[in-house]
Parts: sequence; structure tokens; C-alpha cells
Amino acid sequence: MRAKIEEKSRYAAIILREEGYSLREIAQKLGFKSDSTVRTILDRYKETGLVKDRYRCGRPKISNDRNNRILIRLMKQNRKLSSTELAKQWIIDGNVLASPRSVRRVLHDNGYVWRSACKKPRLSSKQKIARKKWCKERKSYTQTMWRTVLFSDEMNVEVDSRKGRVMLRRTTKERFEESCILKRTKQGSGSIGIWACMGYNGVKFFKLFTGRLNAESYINILGDYLLPSIDILQENNQVTFQQDNAPCHTAKIVKDWFNENSVKTMPWPANSPDLNCIENLWSWLDHHLEKLQIYNLEQLKFEITNLLDNVPLEIVHRLIDSMPNRIHECLKANGGSTSY
Repeated sequence: MRAKIEEKSRYAAIILREEGYSLREIAQKLGFKSDSTVRTILDRYKETGLVKDRYRCGRPKISNDRNNRILIRLMKQNRKLSSTELAKQWIIDGNVLASPRSVRRVLHDNGYVWRSACKKPRLSSKQKIARKKWCKERKSYTQTMWRTVLFSDEMNVEVDSRKGRVMLRRTTKERFEESCILKRTKQGSGSIGIWACMGYNGVKFFKLFTGRLNAESYINILGDYLLPSIDILQENNQVTFQQDNAPCHTAKIVKDWFNENSVKTMPWPANSPDLNCIENLWSWLDHHLEKLQIYNLEQLKFEITNLLDNVPLEIVHRLIDSMPNRIHECLKANGGSTSY
């Protein structure tokens, strides 16, 4: 907090000024931190004829801008700390005795409120380099070029599939900063699996399955659903098929099947769901499932089928046309996580 200047020191400043001393000389003689303090005292005396502080209504603030910055720095060191724990740290580092409520108020006034942590895959240095290389190779791809790609993915869904959230303090712009992201590994085994492929003409084919996919069952899905999707999308342009690096996707017999059926595939960087626009289709699906009261697997299958049969085409167009921006963000993040 700012040190209070005694009245006798203020009167001394006025007398020294009348004797012809400069503001800097007065500040040095009286031990003030700057000559602006002297100027404030003189201006107030000239205006009111008094040296006392102006009357302040209400309780004075317990901290100044400097102490507020100390609190924000403490919060950024560990964004999961409660306001009670931050209040204890503030006493040690900032010498400010404040209640947890005051801590929350100061943080809120600076834009920091409790928000859920954004979940992103944990990327190794090698994976970031690979992602950056992949994006550089496709930096020149236009939206028209991406419209000839069939994007595919699998998703597991449970009857009761709502995930718990982790709350932390951040501003709106800090959502994707490293300290605001909850790292996780890809996991989960839902009771119903979904395979789907999405082209610019929509989600024409998808498959519900139980258990985990192996190479043989994946080939059956490709034969029954991928080839018809390619025939629908393919006009004058050759269609490219996108898939991630799941073991059932990269098995030798699957690669042989692609060669035998003349399916052009796109190489894909590891651990990069944010670069696959169909991932946002799953978010759309999950958002709509949240609104429904689902009590059993049969009802879940029915609702999933109904939703995927009626995906609005404008959503598909928006997702596929976002690919150039996804690549731009990944390059800007030097291969790190994007906002998708």
C-alpha cells in the first residue's frame, strides 16, 4: 500500500517551495519517492488551502495495482488454487491481508473467472515437428481442394456419457494457453461405436458397431460404406480418403485393401484430432445427445442414427472449409494445439 505522508511533511514542502526550492530538491530533502508527490501536495494546497487528503466515501481498497499484479502472478503459477489458498499466498508475497471473497473480486475485475479447462492431447516434441511439417506441405491447399477429401473417424458413446469438468481461472483469450489446457490421453470404451465419413456432400454413410475394431472388421466397413461414399462424392476429381493412425487403420491387410481398390489415402500426423474436421461433428452429435433423455442402448442407437441421418449440410460445409484455417493455426502454434 502507498505510504501515508504526515501533515508536517506536507507543510514543510509548501514552505520549501515558497523559499524557492525546486520540486526535485524538495522531494530529496523530505525523502519523497518522486517530485510528483510534491506537485500533488502543492496543487491541492493551491486549490483548497489545505494539505489534508480529500474526503473519500466508502471503505478504501485493500490493494493497489502493484499488489493486484502480484496476485495475478500467483494465480498464473497454479491456476487451480482456490481463493482461500491464494489469499494465504498473497499475504506472504504481497503483504496484503485479504479475504477469499476479496481475492475473487480482484481477479474478476481483471477478467479472471472460473472456467472449465480445455482438453487437448499431450503432444511430444517429435509430434509437434511432424504436425508442423504436415501443415507446411498442405499450406497451399485451397478450400476447393479440401472439398475432395473424405474425412473419417470413430467415436465411442455411452448411455451416460457426460464428462466431468475441471474448473480454473483464465480470461477468454487464454483458453488454449498451455497452463489452461487439461492434458489427457486418448481413452475410453463406449458401449456403442460409430464409424463415419464426411464429404462436402454430407454424411452419407456411417456404421454403428460394438466392441473394438480390428483390421478385418474395418475392411468390411470400408467395403460396405467407404466405396459407396467415394462413388457419390467423386465426379471429375479424384477423392482422397483421410483416416488417423489407429492400429486397425495402419495394418498391412488394410493398406493392401486400399491398393487393390485404388483408394488414395492421405498421410496423417499422430495425435492430431484438432486437424480432423470430423471431430467437430462428434461435438455436434454429443451436444444434441445431451439434450435427450436416454435410458438404454436401443434408444441411444436410434437417436444417433436419427441425428447422423439429418446433419445439416451447412455444418458439413463449414467444417470442411475450416481446414485452411486449422493449418494456419497449427503453423502459428509451431506444431502445437489449435483452437479446434
